[in-house]
Amino acid sequence: MPVMRTRYVELVSKERAIFIPVGVFVIIMILFFIFRQVHCVVLSTTSIFITLIWVSALMAFCGISINLISYLTFILIMIIGCSNCIHILMKYHECSADENATVDDIVKRVMKELGGALFLTSFTTAVGFFSLIVTNIRITQEFGFVLGVGIILMFIIAIITIPIALMYIPRPDEKHIRRLITKSESFSVDKIEIYTKK
Repeated sequence: MPVMRTRYVELVSKERAIFIPVGVFVIIMILFFIFRQVHCVVLSTTSIFITLIWVSALMAFCGISINLISYLTFILIMIIGCSNCIHILMKYHECSADENATVDDIVKRVMKELGGALFLTSFTTAVGFFSLIVTNIRITQEFGFVLGVGIILMFIIAIITIPIALMYIPRPDEKHIRRLITKSESFSVDKIEIYTKK
């Protein structure tokens, strides 16, 4: 048993050292591929990393060790956080197409139209993970608890940090708005669908 435990800990440490950096790299590449703007990538990754730090602190506070299941928490929070950030920034670009609107108006509109939807998706996902608490396996209970809290934290941090930061950075260029929003030039799901059918 001591030999098995040692090998187990070595395996977890080795996999964590591989998959978390790879996950970070993939998320940065996805954000850069979609937005092609450094500040969008920096805003998104900053809110994700703040959440990961808080989740790590929560795990340390609750005495939850990083094991074969709980280290997946970081990857899942990065994925869900990336999704939230993409939604917020895409809506921001969409609202920025209105040249008469000020940045304050755009941010207010983004929060008004998207805040409720993001809250519901984050809340239902968190409830799904919280349901793992009723199992009788301790590491699964810990995983469900940490991930549920992490998703709620991700929503709160994204909904606070990104809109505040957007008020202090320049509005996106017209070419970025056209590429992301306008049908003729956008990187859209419709184009992916047509390509897939072909």
